[in-house]
Amino acid sequence: MTYAFEVPGRPGSKQSVRFGQTRAYQPARVVNYHALVATLARQAIPTPIEGAVAVHLAVWLRTPASWSKKRKAVLNRATTRPDADNIAKAFMDGMNGVAWHDDKQVVDLHITKGYGTRDVVVVSVTEL
Repeated sequence: MTYAFEVPGRPGSKQSVRFGQTRAYQPARVVNYHALVATLARQAIPTPIEGAVAVHLAVWLRTPASWSKKRKAVLNRATTRPDADNIAKAFMDGMNGVAWHDDKQVVDLHITKGYGTRDVVVVSVTEL
C-alpha cells in the first residue's frame, strides 16, 4: 500500500540542538514544522505501518523570479539550501510514531530536489 500527501511551503530542515543557559532546545520553527508534517501524515496514513517502509520525498522549490526563461529551461535541479539530508531528518522525525512506529523501519529513502512553480514537498510512503 502506498500513501501520499503534500506539505506546502518551503521545506523546513532539521537543525542542531541549541543550548540556552540551562537547557538544550530546538528552535520553535523546527518544532512547528515537525508538527505540520505529523498532522498531514496522520491525515493520509490511518495507522502506523508495522513492517518495512520506503519513503520518497520530492522537494520542489519555487524557481527564482530573477531567472531568465532560458536559465529556467536548463536548470531544473535545485542545488540550494536546505540540504537534502536535513530535509529528510525533519520528515523522518515528523513522521516517527505517525506513519510508522520507529524510523528504523525505513529501509529505502529517496530524495529529489528540483525547481518548480511553488514550494512544496510531495511525500510518498510505501509499505513493503
